[in-house]
Amino acid sequence: MPLDSNRTIDQAEFDALWDEADASGEAVWQEDAIECREAVPKKLGEGEVRTIKLQPGLEICIETVRYRRSLYLDYHEVNERKLSSIYYLAGECRHITPGIKRESDRKERAGESCLGYFRDNQMIEYVPAEQTIKTLAIDITLQRLRSFGFEDESISPPLQPLLHQDKTPESFHQSLNDISPIEQQILQQILACPYRGSIRRMYLESKAIELLALQFHQLNEGQRANSAVPRLSASDVERLQRA
Repeated sequence: MPLDSNRTIDQAEFDALWDEADASGEAVWQEDAIECREAVPKKLGEGEVRTIKLQPGLEICIETVRYRRSLYLDYHEVNERKLSSIYYLAGECRHITPGIKRESDRKERAGESCLGYFRDNQMIEYVPAEQTIKTLAIDITLQRLRSFGFEDESISPPLQPLLHQDKTPESFHQSLNDISPIEQQILQQILACPYRGSIRRMYLESKAIELLALQFHQLNEGQRANSAVPRLSASDVERLQRA
């Protein structure tokens, strides 16, 4: 397939380049007891995607990629009933999720994090060329999330629908504040984990749960701060507009 360096790669060409790399044996999974690695096809760029499977219902995905050409990807996300916590460590890109109530069109940048639950949605991504994109994501199934025994009042409203087995949660995306110093420390500990085998799995699982706890707390604090701000009545708004 000839490479046009001046044209944006769309979903069809993106999939074709991955298929071509698979067929030629270029994109080969490297696996150990808990981790899979797959290199980005050379015609797309450079980098790799690492998936680390911890206990059932919990995994870490670390993506470090640099594309030679910009990407415009349009695909359908079929969720396996899991909540995703994503930390953006380098680069920036744009995500559009038509139909969700909040943050359907957003720009992701290095130094921030988010929580998201996408049940069954169209996903559109814009990724610029010649820019290193690095993310660390923690995926936890709803079944595993419920095993912690959360009460509704102890968890932020955006997460509460995920706790009920008899309800179908709506998709959402929730941006959080900049990555805190303690989160940065934990992220580096994950990336530089010195252990192997079962000890490695235990260590990484503890760090993943710790990051989720910090994000949930951050989300709770943000909700309390918003509820503490007095809201103006319709008559107050009308007076301000007249003034």
